Parts: sequence; C-alpha cells; structure tokens
Amino acid sequence: MTRPGQSESFGVYNSRWQNHMTWNVQAWASSSDRMRLGGYLPWGETPTHLQVFQGDTLNHDNPNSTDTQWIEVPAGNPPYRAVLDAERPADVFRLSTRTHTEWTFMSDTVDSDFFEPFPVLNLDYKLESDLHGDVRPTRPIRSRSNRCRWAEAPSPR
Repeated sequence: MTRPGQSESFGVYNSRWQNHMTWNVQAWASSSDRMRLGGYLPWGETPTHLQVFQGDTLNHDNPNSTDTQWIEVPAGNPPYRAVLDAERPADVFRLSTRTHTEWTFMSDTVDSDFFEPFPVLNLDYKLESDLHGDVRPTRPIRSRSNRCRWAEAPSPR
C-alpha cells in the first residue's frame, strides 16, 4: 500500500536548525517494513500541494511540491500542521491515485550548527492484497503508527 510518508530513501529529512525548518514528505511512499521506497515522482509531473501552518497561520505554501526547505519559523515549540494534497494519473497508476493527509506536530528551536532531524509518525496499513495489489473492500482497516527510525530524537520535555 502506498501512502504519504517519510523514509530513509530520500535524503531531505524533516529537520530544524535554529529557527528554520525543513519538511519533506513523499506522497507515494511504501508502507513496507522491508522495502523503503521514497515514492518520488519527477517535479511538476503530478499535482501536489503542501501547506504548513503554525496554529491557524499559514507559514508556508508550496503549490507545486511536497516539501518546504529552509523556511523561517518562530522560536520555541509551537504546534504545527502540515497538509498535503496530491493526485497522480489513474491511467498510469491504477491504485492510490489521490490523497489528502494532515500531520500535527511540535518542533522546538534547535541550537545547532546543522539541521537536526525530528521524528514524525507514519501511518502504516496492514492490508492483505492479491498479486495485483488489490485489497478486498472490508472494514475495519487495521493501521499502526510507525516512527521514522532515522529521526531518533529525544522526546519533548
């Protein structure tokens, strides 16, 4: 099953450096524990739109991609919300053609000389499928959250 997510397969990680933030998510990442695919599609090939809010205030708007890099954010540890909308053509990709996904997270000022990764949760699905990748329509769908292993950061105070 593909879904938006962060993984070790793409070199730009969610991170903070002082009062700057980078948020990067791939719209079509694999939810496999064994195969970490980034789900990267060439820039501009599919409609994607990422917005990052601090509270109700829009902090960054990227109508063409799924990332923000080096955006300036206020000092401290306020709540953020990243909102991703993405589509890919059904004639090329038979499954998982649209997504609207939101993450809420907190990210504190980082006193460092470099960007430091911060962890976020990915939603992983445990779905049985046939050899074509089709899932039988049943309810409920079991899911689990999975913290990105590459972003092992200390827990908030």
